[in-house]
Amino acid sequence: MPQSARPDVANVDEAPVHPYARTGRRRIRAAETLRPARGLDARRPIPACEFEPAISDRVIHVYEMPKTANQLATPDNTRGMIDLLQGLGGNPARDGAQLLWSSKSDCLICTGFPVAGHPETDGPPGAAALAGALLDLGKRVWIASWPEVITLLQPWLPVLDFIDIASEANRSSLADRRRDYCATMIEVCSVTADGRYYNMRGTDISNQAPRFEDAIGTSCELAIGDGGNEFGMGAAPSAFFQKWGVIAPVTKAGILIPASVSNFGAYAVVAELSVLCGRDLLPASPGHIRMIEDMVDRGAVCGFTGKLIPQVDGRGLDETAEMLENLREWVSMQTS
Repeated sequence: MPQSARPDVANVDEAPVHPYARTGRRRIRAAETLRPARGLDARRPIPACEFEPAISDRVIHVYEMPKTANQLATPDNTRGMIDLLQGLGGNPARDGAQLLWSSKSDCLICTGFPVAGHPETDGPPGAAALAGALLDLGKRVWIASWPEVITLLQPWLPVLDFIDIASEANRSSLADRRRDYCATMIEVCSVTADGRYYNMRGTDISNQAPRFEDAIGTSCELAIGDGGNEFGMGAAPSAFFQKWGVIAPVTKAGILIPASVSNFGAYAVVAELSVLCGRDLLPASPGHIRMIEDMVDRGAVCGFTGKLIPQVDGRGLDETAEMLENLREWVSMQTS
């Protein structure tokens, strides 16, 4: 399978911005993200001690930057992911990056969670970001999903091979070769103990499920999820499912990476890979956002609303751009 580095776009004003184009960005200095503490007169000189840390439009201030990329990718506990991250302990995104970095096996990335029969905007963009980073590192990479998801990704990753998981022959082939590849699951629905699949509202979606278990079994090397019902989340502590009322999956991941949005978790792994290799592997924000907008144009829906709108799990795309830039700044801090 031909593999190549990601193409660059030299002038974003003259050519479309590929999501993995290396676009320049002036680094925001710490002083630029400071603002006067509330109640102070902004017109008079203010001693440094009277400034308070603040979040800039693009980058979290250095004083508020979380210690790990995984923490940065889990900014809220809306669906219990901070609880789960703390319960798991350690640094899952770093562990996942180290596994992918050191693995001699091929890399299979599985993604796609059906929402009323449509692919959603959470999962495929994260898969694209991780696949692009692994290609940059010289890894052999495939993405497996069903045809509607593959259609979203192919125009943006033309050098990549895709596997149609809806094909029984393809599922059988993957099952036969299971020891030959490292499987990473990003926002993939999982079977439960009753043999059914459920969405975040507890609705049975078994008739839509792509059934990745038929291809790779009930375990994977690495899984990324944001709610508890995804493939690999069976590795979470039982207390999490009791507290948050989630039907536990039976599938388990060797390394489980929780995040507030699954895309964010994938970006965190890319950030950790960037630290390991010493160069920025994160996708350029303008092109990545354009890719998500194109996915919406092609039929991808918001996972929270089921609508054809440019959102990811109810979050505007500005939050995706901000997350990428925050992680980029985090990488810079780790490697400087």
